Amino acid sequence: MIIEQKQIIDQLNKNISLMHSQGKQNYFISNDNECFTAKYKA
Repeated sequence: MIIEQKQIIDQLNKNISLMHSQGKQNYFISNDNECFTAKYKA
């Protein structure tokens, strides 16, 4: 994994942790065609 991708993933993980700390545990990281997105799981 190239450094840029790792930095993006690290930032997404921080965002996910922040959302979880706000009580939004239904968020998760999805890797769709190399596009990492935070999605809401109904």
